[in-house]
Amino acid sequence: MPSEVRTPNIGDFSDVEIIEVYVKAGDHINKEDSIVALESDKATMDIPTPVAGTVREVKVKLGDRISEGDLLLIVEEEAGAAAAKEAGAEKPAPEAVQPVAEAMPETRAGPAASAIDAVEAGAGDRAVIAPPSAPPTWASPSPWWSVLTPSAASA
Repeated sequence: MPSEVRTPNIGDFSDVEIIEVYVKAGDHINKEDSIVALESDKATMDIPTPVAGTVREVKVKLGDRISEGDLLLIVEEEAGAAAAKEAGAEKPAPEAVQPVAEAMPETRAGPAASAIDAVEAGAGDRAVIAPPSAPPTWASPSPWWSVLTPSAASA
C-alpha cells in the first residue's frame, strides 16, 4: 500500500532548503530513518520517515525549498506495517484505567492519622479525640553518664 511522506511540522520555518537527500527509489527504509536534511538560517535538521517500506518515488531533490506539508516521498509500506496500521484504526478505545490513588492501599502515620483511624473505627467525633497536651520530651531526668557510675543514692 503506497503512503505519502510529507514534511512534518518544522516549527516557524517555511521555504527551507534541502541540503541532503538520503534515499533514492528502491531503497528500503525503517520507521524514523532520516530521509532528507534541511538547512534554515538558524538550524540544520534531519527529517525522519513515519513509515517503513520501500521508497517508490522521491519527490524532492537537492536544493529544493520546502515547507510543512510538502510531499517528500511515496513509500510502499511493508505488508505487516500496513495491516497493523489498519488494525489500529479499527481497534476499540481502551477501557478506563483505574487511577493510582485508588489502586494503592491507604497508609497513614502520626498522631493525626491515629485520630482519623479512631473516628473511622467508630470511636467518636474528631473533636473528642484531642492531640497530646505537650510534645514528647527527649531530655533525660538525669545525665547519660549516671547509668555508668554509681549514683549518690546507692553510695
